[in-house]
Amino acid sequence: MGTLKNLVQKIVFIFLPSEQKEVIVTLQDYAESFMAFEPEGVLGYFDLPMTFLSDDGTVIFTSRQEIATYVSGLMHDLKEAEYARDKLSKFRINALSPNVAVTSFHLVRVNRSGESIGRFRAAYTWRKSDGAWKLVIAVLMTR
Repeated sequence: MGTLKNLVQKIVFIFLPSEQKEVIVTLQDYAESFMAFEPEGVLGYFDLPMTFLSDDGTVIFTSRQEIATYVSGLMHDLKEAEYARDKLSKFRINALSPNVAVTSFHLVRVNRSGESIGRFRAAYTWRKSDGAWKLVIAVLMTR
């Protein structure tokens, strides 16, 4: 059944508009870069100002250094929890314009033992800036 689901996802991807494909690839690249646990490796995926909304409130980043500091702390905490991967479900993408898109999904963070270490609803707003899709708003709320 998983093979059929993967095939259907690949077929659906082929028929998406190019902007949406680019955003999906960018999200996948960002996730892969994040797993290296090197804050500098993900900085290019953010545009300034960048807004992050979570259960703890709203943070607006106005510099790359602020983002690096925040991401470094997040990566440290995830390493401590033995974070290994994410499971995404209910993925949606909407292009608001040729330069703005929103992705939304449910996210389960999983540790090396395969146990859930966090469940979230997420929505990322992407803007095409300098020829690349970059995050401008990230919403991550526990579910």
